[in-house]
Amino acid sequence: MSTCCESSSEKRYSRNKKIVRTWSKEEDQMLLSAIETFGNNWNEIAKAVPSRSRKQCRERFLNNLSNTNEKKQWTMFEDAIILSQRNILGNKWTQISQYLNGRSPNAVKNRYFGHLKRLGITESDITASVLSQKSISAFAPVCHELYCIV
Repeated sequence: MSTCCESSSEKRYSRNKKIVRTWSKEEDQMLLSAIETFGNNWNEIAKAVPSRSRKQCRERFLNNLSNTNEKKQWTMFEDAIILSQRNILGNKWTQISQYLNGRSPNAVKNRYFGHLKRLGITESDITASVLSQKSISAFAPVCHELYCIV
C-alpha cells in the first residue's frame, strides 16, 4: 500500500482514498472534556469534537487516553492468561481482557497477534519457563504444580 503525505498530520491512502489524521493535543483535550460532561454518550461526545466521528472518539479514548489502560511491560502471567482464555473463548478479546485488569481488548489482541502467535509461543512454553525459574521470594511454593494454569 503506497502512501503520499498530504501534510505532517495527514496521510492519503491511494487504495481507498481515505484520509487518516493523527489526533492533535487540542482534539484530545476536547475529547476528555466532552467525556467529563457527557459520560459514555458517544453521540454527544462526537458533537463536541466536530472533526471526529463517534467511533473515532470512542476508540481514541478506550485505546489511548483511558486511565484504566496499563502502559507497563507484559508479564508471563498475562501471556498465559491470554493463551489459555483464547483456547477457551476464541478471538473474543473483550471477554479475554476482563481477566487482565488495565489491558484494553485491542491491547490484548495486539499482544496475541504481534508477539505470542508471531513467535509461536504456547501455554506449555510459558509453563515450562515459569517452572525453570528459581523463586527469589521468601514465599516459594511447596510444589511446582501451583504454577500450572488450569
